[in-house]
Formats: sequence, C-alpha cells, structure tokens
Amino acid sequence: MSTLNLINIDGVALTEDFLSLKQELESLETRNEDVWVTAFPKSGCTWTQEMVWLLKNNLDYEKAQVILQRRYSFIDFGAFRNETTKFIEKHKIPTDFSVTSPDYLKIISESEGGRFIKSHLPFDFLPTQIKNGTKTPKIIHVIRNPKQVVPSYFHHATKVFPFFVGSLNEFVDCFINEQILYGDYFRTVLSYWNEKHRSNLLIITYEEMHSNLLGVIKKVSKFLDKTYTEEEYEKLSKHLSFDQMKLNVAVNMEAIIKNKECPFIRKGSIDSYKEELSPEMISKLDQWINLKIKNTGLLYEN
Repeated sequence: MSTLNLINIDGVALTEDFLSLKQELESLETRNEDVWVTAFPKSGCTWTQEMVWLLKNNLDYEKAQVILQRRYSFIDFGAFRNETTKFIEKHKIPTDFSVTSPDYLKIISESEGGRFIKSHLPFDFLPTQIKNGTKTPKIIHVIRNPKQVVPSYFHHATKVFPFFVGSLNEFVDCFINEQILYGDYFRTVLSYWNEKHRSNLLIITYEEMHSNLLGVIKKVSKFLDKTYTEEEYEKLSKHLSFDQMKLNVAVNMEAIIKNKECPFIRKGSIDSYKEELSPEMISKLDQWINLKIKNTGLLYEN
C-alpha cells in the first residue's frame, strides 16, 4: 500500500506545499459577491458547482458549455500537484489526468467582480475575512454519507487522479485513520456544521439532491437571492439529472480523462456502497461514524 507523502497541518492530512498556500489563503482579499462551493472530496462538489453557477448566472446554458475547471478556481489544487507528480512517476501509473494547473490564487486576485471558488478544505482554512465576518460571500457546503464517499474516493484515487496504490480494504483503513489526502472526513464536515448558524453558509446533502433535486435547487436559488419560473427550475433539474451530468462534457472531464473505463462521474448512487464494500468494511465504518458524530447533531441515512 502506498499514498502521497502527507503531513499534519492543523489536524488535516495535506502535502507540505499546503503550508505556504494556507498562509496565502488566510490573507486572501475576499469579496461579498464571491461564491464558494466546498465539500470533502467525492461528496457531490461537481454536481453542486454546476447548479450554483447556473443559478447565479441567470441560467446561461450557453456560457455553461465552458468546462467547469475554467468557471471555478479550485484553490487547493496547486498545493498537491508536485507530490502527485512524484507519486505517479514513482509508481509508473498510466493516467490521462494532467497535474498541471493555473495559479488559481493569481487568477482570483486579478479577476473582477464575484469569483467562483471551489475547495475541499475545512472552514477554518478559509480566508480570515470570512471567518471573522468582515466579508460574507455565499458558501454552499455539500455533505455525503461517508460510506458512499469511500468507494467513490477509492475509484478517484486509484483510477482517475492517482495518489493511492492498494486494495479497497486498505483504503478503508487509511480513510478511517486519516492517512489519505485531506485526512479526517469529519474534520472537514464538522468544521462547516459547527458554523451553520452563519447566514452566508448553506449546508446541503448529496442524499437530498438525489431524492429531491428540484427542492434543493429552489433552496439554493433562494439562498443566492435568485428567482426563476417553475418551468425554468424544471429545465435546470433535467440539466442536472445524473444521466445528463454524465454526458455533459463541460463537467464530466471527458476532455481530460480519455479512458472511458475510468469515468470521473461514476454511479451517482446513495447506496451502491452496499454492493462495493464488504460487510466487514461497512461494520468498521459504522462504528467509526457513530463515534465521530456522537453529540454533534449530525445524522446520516443509509
């Protein structure tokens, strides 16, 4: 079993390059008109990004044909590309995924108006102006059942954006023991959950999007101070359906990932973990989840 060289940065397993990024990010000049979409990896971030961008941009489907990676600045990415490059070369892993990226902090600083920003980092890693309430950009944080996150993250880490070599069972152990990129799932989720009283923070769940997508769209629309007709909401709901998302080249990374056997958008399920994880793995995760959510008020279905 092998993964990236990670260090503990304020309770989060990250590459050493995050040390400099953390300082830059904390001092980042924030704008009230910015929009942040945050989530632990493989929790529905891409799905949420597309919804949020369209709602905020007056349902401009033509401009939404630009790939999502150009519409959002993935502010974390540059900090783990060096370690990922070394890992891929060390293990001679064939991959279509490019680990090069633009300087998103530079792009954000030079952009006019509101920016769309994506991050997998905890709330306390965000700019100081957000944490102290000096600036109040909209933040949408999406949560997904960690038992569903695990097989999806394993697929991503071994076949899409390689930074792990090992079995699914080994990955489960690493996930629980905070030994994968971004470390403790609950360190991130609870950092937002504990700030849910903030009026500029909305927490949604992958499971709710799966069962009531139209309802979530309307909730996010209201949060973003946008109003549309029922027909327009219905059209957006169809656009965001899982079947359409898999086909949408602006979000499915088809231009980057050529191997059709390793799709970026995978199953879109809320219970496929029951087929992918062994009973022993599920039991192990259940015990860990129950321990982590005790006295937090955070509950999980399935």
